[in-house]
Amino acid sequence: MPSPSSIFSAYASMTASIMLLRSMAQELIPQPIRGYLLNTFRYFIKTRSSTLTLIIEESTGIARNQVYDAAESYLSTRVTPENERLKISKVPKEKKLTIRLEKGEKLTDVYEGVCLEWRFICAETEKNSANDMHNSNNGISLKK
Repeated sequence: MPSPSSIFSAYASMTASIMLLRSMAQELIPQPIRGYLLNTFRYFIKTRSSTLTLIIEESTGIARNQVYDAAESYLSTRVTPENERLKISKVPKEKKLTIRLEKGEKLTDVYEGVCLEWRFICAETEKNSANDMHNSNNGISLKK
């Protein structure tokens, strides 16, 4: 078994070598290239998530998001007895009830073999005017 002094000596030698390499790299390699190499290294060692989340906002800031409207229409057809909270409304000109998910409600769906988890999120955002606006999001989580 090596002695403590030889272990400490090896540790000090290795630390000095690493510090020398680091200072040489900082002097010889430009910052943009170092940043690129560091980001590439992080990309390969980071853990991968098995889900992909898509956020569909109600408005793009100028007009209503058509994808949001399509998702809302689609999800109203997928409501099941497992859903605990639903929002029901009726416009005077229409004869049918509209059923939608309530804030925070989740819905699981399978589309072409892909499991989708829909989540309805509504966040309050402030405008510069005295009126408060709300922004709704439909989120989809997909298994990769």
